[in-house]
Amino acid sequence: MIGYLKGEIIDTDVNKLVVSVGGVGYLVNVSAVLLYEHKQGDTIELFIQPEIREDAFELFGFKTKDEKVFYKKIRSVNGVGPKTAINIMNIPVVEIIVAIEEENIKKLCTTPGLGKKTAERLILELKGNLPKRDSDAKPTSRFSQEIIHALENFGYREKE
Repeated sequence: MIGYLKGEIIDTDVNKLVVSVGGVGYLVNVSAVLLYEHKQGDTIELFIQPEIREDAFELFGFKTKDEKVFYKKIRSVNGVGPKTAINIMNIPVVEIIVAIEEENIKKLCTTPGLGKKTAERLILELKGNLPKRDSDAKPTSRFSQEIIHALENFGYREKE
């Protein structure tokens, strides 16, 4: 089974990368945030979660092992498929944890493919079973940092 890939990005598409490893191109589903942080020609390291169904064998890639573990937790919720789970990962992990802790269904429902009932099930099954968040945790992705910087330019404080 494939658990890790390191190679050159040879193509990108919507939420997908083709990573060349030893002359073989692997099509890997990734979050939009991860896709935004990399471009064609970059070398990338991904922790891989394979998803096998009757009609498909797909790879889902994550920057860190912790993100992969978090994805698997989301995937364990009944009604959350792999595509919905990777779409949830478009929201920074810290924000997902906060939304679940605060039972913010509206925030979770901004994810394509995630309806109100499934968001409620996510909250019910994962609340209290997620890692404790650092109250001062800041987004670490370049995408999140650029958004924060843009909002600060509009007069918002970082805490807001």
